[in-house]
Amino acid sequence: MSRKDMFLEYKRELCAMDGFDDLADPLWTYLADFELFTSHEDAEWIPVKYNGKEVGFLIALRGELVHDDTLDYYLWDTYIEPPYRKLGLMRQTVENYVRNHPGTYGLVMMDVNEGAHKFWESVMGKPDEIREWNWPGCRLYVYRKEKSERDRD
Repeated sequence: MSRKDMFLEYKRELCAMDGFDDLADPLWTYLADFELFTSHEDAEWIPVKYNGKEVGFLIALRGELVHDDTLDYYLWDTYIEPPYRKLGLMRQTVENYVRNHPGTYGLVMMDVNEGAHKFWESVMGKPDEIREWNWPGCRLYVYRKEKSERDRD
């Protein structure tokens, strides 16, 4: 699957969730997001691979794309093709990224997305802070992740 197709499939899955249909935008807005996330110097598309094949992505935003001076990064979007889910691939990708980029992270989750809440708590731990977000039914979860003693060597 191409990166663009993966991104659009991710957006289709989000829009299909209960309580999210009112935020479904026309396809062209998602394509604009894709162009931004794959071309802007402050957006990083981190591929998730299985046996050398790209099967998903993590999008990390920093710098001017964060729009919040209390955060260093947003972990903005994540996706794994269905046959490759539950293999620990995204966990490994996120843990590697956070280990190499200490700082304060924000991630936005829909209140109804129980799977996302379980996943992020298992990877990032309990949030240091939860804030209201400007989309209905969503909140911003803040995590402060500094280098551990083990990682400093």
